[in-house]
Amino acid sequence: MAKTFDGTVIYTDAAPPGQSLKAVSTLRLILGLTALLGAIVFLEGTSWDIQWHTFIGRDRTLIPPHIMMLSGVTLSGISALLNVLIESWWARHNTSMAQYSVTFAQLFSAPLGAYVVGFSSLTAAVAFPLDAYWHALYGIDVAIWAPFHIMFIASMGLVALGAAYMLSSAAHLASPCGPAGSSTRRAATF
Repeated sequence: MAKTFDGTVIYTDAAPPGQSLKAVSTLRLILGLTALLGAIVFLEGTSWDIQWHTFIGRDRTLIPPHIMMLSGVTLSGISALLNVLIESWWARHNTSMAQYSVTFAQLFSAPLGAYVVGFSSLTAAVAFPLDAYWHALYGIDVAIWAPFHIMFIASMGLVALGAAYMLSSAAHLASPCGPAGSSTRRAATF
């Protein structure tokens, strides 16, 4: 609450800057770790998929390794989407928070890592059915160098990179918060 020169009272619902930074850094930490977990599940599913195709072959599309890979893609994509939506909403309601994020299409505000994770997850999600179509056209192969395999693997690496960016931005935002942000900073830089 503040008073103007003429005595009128102004009410604001904006949180103090320290609280807002701590909330944003905590959000980025939690969703960055979730995206990193998705990247790990993604990687483990891909490793299992390579072994499955080597020893068993390609029998159908939704085998357990593919489901594990798609679960990692989904987990990473949802964490990025949540980060973009929540931070965009916060930036609209608290204009001082917009300076701590990257604006996209003058509509969304989020850290760069969330965009990288989101677009990479989307690319992997598009690569999966295209790979199934590729195998329907050209047959079964176990080679890793098929175009959509490369697209999927590159997306996996970019999801991990974007998660690292999200964690780095969480640690960076936790620095001005003083002792209250030290636990977030330690968790983000593990």
